[in-house]
Amino acid sequence: MELNTAWILQFLQNICLFAAIVLCYREIIHVARNERQRNLLLGLLFGTGAALGMMLPLVSMSNHGVDAGLLPIGLSALFGGPVATLIATVIAEWLRWKTGDAP
Repeated sequence: MELNTAWILQFLQNICLFAAIVLCYREIIHVARNERQRNLLLGLLFGTGAALGMMLPLVSMSNHGVDAGLLPIGLSALFGGPVATLIATVIAEWLRWKTGDAP
């Protein structure tokens, strides 16, 4: 089985995206003044991360595409709560609708 270099590049792009999300998360935690502002900023961060993750799909060697858009939405539920999850989901679904990828 040969190693596909395009797959490795796509994987590294997604790793860098999640590293950037972690760094931004750290800054938001320090900057947010109250719980409402923190939830709003985390929702925007994870929603943007989900949208970018959907634009950077991982295509395996068997030609199956997997987008990393679901992971930031799950992380928004874990770290931001329901308000952040709702904001992140709305952003991600809006992008999916605008790109014509909606079912």
